[in-house]
Amino acid sequence: MPDIATIEEFYKFAQQKNPTIDEHILAKLAPTIEIVQKLYNPPVAYADYSRPPTGEIVAWASAVYESVPAIVYNSHRLLAATIAGQVGNNNLWIIPTHPRLVYPYSALYAFASLLATEKKVGKRADWILWTDDDVLVPPAAYQILRNAADEKEKPIIAAVGHDRNPPYLPAVWDLDDKRWKDVPRGGTYQVSCTGWCTILLHRSVFDKLPQPWFWAGGAGISEDGEYNSGINPDAWFAFQCKRAGIPMYVCTDLQITHLGERTPINTQTAKAMWKVLGLDK
Repeated sequence: MPDIATIEEFYKFAQQKNPTIDEHILAKLAPTIEIVQKLYNPPVAYADYSRPPTGEIVAWASAVYESVPAIVYNSHRLLAATIAGQVGNNNLWIIPTHPRLVYPYSALYAFASLLATEKKVGKRADWILWTDDDVLVPPAAYQILRNAADEKEKPIIAAVGHDRNPPYLPAVWDLDDKRWKDVPRGGTYQVSCTGWCTILLHRSVFDKLPQPWFWAGGAGISEDGEYNSGINPDAWFAFQCKRAGIPMYVCTDLQITHLGERTPINTQTAKAMWKVLGLDK
């Protein structure tokens, strides 16, 4: 991948990949935060504004790409209540979502809401927690990731999410850009790329990243670990972090379940499906 430092360089790179694409299409595929603010003017977060923040501020965001299964909705409600109990209502900002807003607009909508909230409160968030709308999370998800994270050493840390379609592999690539198959039992590991099923990011990460932060343009890392001509959103974000010198980690102590089309996928069910598909050799 080339060294891309500005949105103009990104457009030039994308046009080299597809000469027929124009800047208007590129702006739709890789919008900036300013474009989303202008289009949607997202509201501030749901928060207890009667008291000023007194500790670390956690901003929790999600997206609604599809209809949210009841079991996921309930797990997210319990997660919110647990975080509020841990950090205090005045230190938790629940970022509003825009239903059915396509990626990458959904992520930028959440971040635009975060910026509006920071302006209102006069303080910045410390940590941003993101969960997808088809991921079942335990109540302790935030605390597990926060215990493993560090503002300077481990500013990005994610749970291991498996693809919800065959071959159900973990959405994690090691530092040699080779995709994981077996997930270690416990521990925190530095990686080159990870999915966004459930991820915790320090707010300072976005001070260091050039825009576009997110780009939706096809697969970005092939099965043999090589970048291909497309750009997967998670792979693009990981590439931007790599060039900015921001390390990325996964925490295998947190178990989440990605609800597949036919079966919920986690480390245990993925192994069972590998046997059915003959991929356990």
